[in-house]
Amino acid sequence: MLKQSDVATWQGEDGQWRLVWMLAHDEQQTLGGIYSLAQFILMMDENPQTLAPEELDSLREVERLGHFPIRAEHIEQANLQVVGHMQPDEADMEGYRLWREAFDKGEAGVFNVPLEDIWGMILESLAQGAADEDDDE
Repeated sequence: MLKQSDVATWQGEDGQWRLVWMLAHDEQQTLGGIYSLAQFILMMDENPQTLAPEELDSLREVERLGHFPIRAEHIEQANLQVVGHMQPDEADMEGYRLWREAFDKGEAGVFNVPLEDIWGMILESLAQGAADEDDDE
């Protein structure tokens, strides 16, 4: 299973490969494990087996969904393959800390859907944002 700082690939239904970054893991009695991930907004035709240090460094500049908590069962189903390690810094953990505080108060939840569905939500949100910007012009 993933550990904090792991960068892993997963293959979408379209055959494209995507990268996620494991920010934190929380054990939670009623939900099982919760993995907090950052999803990089990029797709690759081939699965990189290993990312070199300079490739990992460049990932910090790639657009990403900064944090989303997902139940462990969906991580297991995604068949993730670790391709590198990149230690999160304080700024990378900001979204996690805000979510964790809200979660502890019962004001935030956890994704209980496959990574593929979350990816679809990301793409839909990006498309909507682009459409809204076009409307503003």
